[in-house]
Amino acid sequence: MNSSGKKPNKDKALLARIKKGELSAFETLVGQYHSKLISVAQSFVGQAFAEEIVQDSWEAAIKSIDKFQERSSLSTWLTQIVINRSKTRLKRENRQSSLDAGWQDADADSFGENERWSSPPQPWHEDTPEQLLSSNQLRELISATLNNLPEKQRLVVRLHDLEGFDLNEVCNIADVSQSNVRVLLHRARLTIRKVIDEYQQK
Repeated sequence: MNSSGKKPNKDKALLARIKKGELSAFETLVGQYHSKLISVAQSFVGQAFAEEIVQDSWEAAIKSIDKFQERSSLSTWLTQIVINRSKTRLKRENRQSSLDAGWQDADADSFGENERWSSPPQPWHEDTPEQLLSSNQLRELISATLNNLPEKQRLVVRLHDLEGFDLNEVCNIADVSQSNVRVLLHRARLTIRKVIDEYQQK
């Protein structure tokens, strides 16, 4: 996501304007990140509550913007706010699921000891979830599959494959090691690939 220095520098300039109280700067920030944050919220609370969660998160962000110390990227900070708000909502609704659910078996035969894959994961190449979602025939199927993934798998595949966060950012946001992120991505992709293969064989 931060493949060049342009985006961080642009965010830094935007942040400075927001701290000065420029409303237009905050509106620009919302325009840049709102849809991405909605996607993250949906990973936890579904479509019904995602908009509410993100709106609450924007309010929290603007209230605490002066406390943002830029130890992480602006996008990572905003995403963490959304995740925290989403988890709070889940607890309030008594629907909090264990983060360890991300380790539920997607394909046990593909992994050996210490949760390491028996063979290296294959790259998506042209068939990334984002590109597959552009197909009207597969859109609904893949969306449903993503929503039914265990929480951790759902989060990392949305962040990395759909929203373009790099591995380090995903590690920081999801609070897991890079090796675990790779395993979670691999398992999520296996599940999605199985569903797609079954669909195409019909």
